[in-house]
Amino acid sequence: MADNQTILACVGVIIVGVVILVVMSFSSLEYAEYGLEYDKMWKTVGTSVYTAGIHMIGPMSSFVKYPSNAKTIEFSATDSSTHGLIECRTSDGLKVELEVTFNYEIQKEYLYDLYMNFGENYEGFIVNAAIDETSKVATNYTAYNFFVNRSDIGEVVAEYVKLRMNKDMGILTTFFKLKNVDLPDDFEDALQQTQVKKQDIEKAEAEKSKAIIQMQTNVTKAVENTKIILNEAYGTSNATTSASKSEVKTYNYTERNTIDGFKNLKTSANLDNEGLLNYIKAQIIQNYEGDNMIISIS
Repeated sequence: MADNQTILACVGVIIVGVVILVVMSFSSLEYAEYGLEYDKMWKTVGTSVYTAGIHMIGPMSSFVKYPSNAKTIEFSATDSSTHGLIECRTSDGLKVELEVTFNYEIQKEYLYDLYMNFGENYEGFIVNAAIDETSKVATNYTAYNFFVNRSDIGEVVAEYVKLRMNKDMGILTTFFKLKNVDLPDDFEDALQQTQVKKQDIEKAEAEKSKAIIQMQTNVTKAVENTKIILNEAYGTSNATTSASKSEVKTYNYTERNTIDGFKNLKTSANLDNEGLLNYIKAQIIQNYEGDNMIISIS
C-alpha cells in the first residue's frame, strides 16, 4: 500500500513538473513587439523573428524584445526631450544648435543583424549616427545658409541620416525634420539688420521702378497729346490756306474782269488814258456813299 502511495506521489510530482515546464515553455509578445528567441542554457539567439502573440519556445528560452512600431527621437531644449540640441560647426566656423526630430522603424528582416551588431542598446547608436550625419552636413554650409535655407538643408540632412540608418543598422527612417536653427545672438542680430536693409533696398527699387513707369507713361501721353495738337494745327492751317487761296483767286478774278471792262470801254469809247482816268474818277464819286469827300483839283 505504501508503495502505491509513493508511486502516485511520484506521478503527481512528474505531472506537476510537466505542467510547470509546459507553462514555462510559452512566452508572449505584446502588440507592436518583435521577439528573438534567447536560449538561456546555451546563451544563443535564434534567427527567427516572432511577432505579437503567444509562442511555445521552451522553458529555458525567453524573448529579446524590440518595438515593431515607429519610435520618435527628438533633439530639443524642451524638458520632455531626452536629447539636447545638436551642436554643429558651419563652414565659416560658427557654432549652431539644431532642433531635430525623426521617426524610425526596425525592419523585421534585419532584426537579427541589429541584435548581433548593436545588442539591445541599439537606440544609442541611432542617436549617435543622427548626430554624426547632421554635424557632417552642417560643415558644408555657412551660418547665413542656415538662416535663409533651413528647409533645404534639412532635406539634405534627412537624406544622409536615412542612408546611414538603413545601410549600417537596417533602420527605416520614416520622418525627419530640422525644426529650428539657433545661431549666435550677434550673428542673428546682424542678419536681421541685413534683412531690414535688404527690404529697404527692395522697397526703394520698387518705388524707383514705379516712378520710371509713371514717367514713361507721362512721356507717352505727352507725345500723344503733341500728335493731336499738331494734327489739329495742321488741319486748321490747311483750312486757312485753302480759304486764303480761294479769296485770292476770287479777288484776282474780279480785278481781271474790271481791267478787261476798262479796256473794252477805252476801245469802244475811243478814250485815251487820261479820258479813262477821268471816267473812273467820275464813277468813284458817283458811287461814294459817305458824308465827306475831299477832291483835289489840279
